[in-house]
Amino acid sequence: MATPPAFLNTGLTSDVQVIQGGTTTEGIHCGVMAGTIEILFKGFAGINLFTDHLEFSPSLPAHWQELGFSLQHRG
Repeated sequence: MATPPAFLNTGLTSDVQVIQGGTTTEGIHCGVMAGTIEILFKGFAGINLFTDHLEFSPSLPAHWQELGFSLQHRG
């Protein structure tokens, strides 16, 4: 996986910790949060959404033992 977990952690905590110089309160970092979730789903969990089915091809970093979440597809 090309995205190091350190960058993932920075993205996930960027709105919790003020690391952008005070712009967190405006809530303009939703794209960062959505991007980190997409990295988890598409990159690490390997989820591909198709019209009629889902495919999973997980690729976890070596030091991760598991990744868990709930998923509902098409009702």
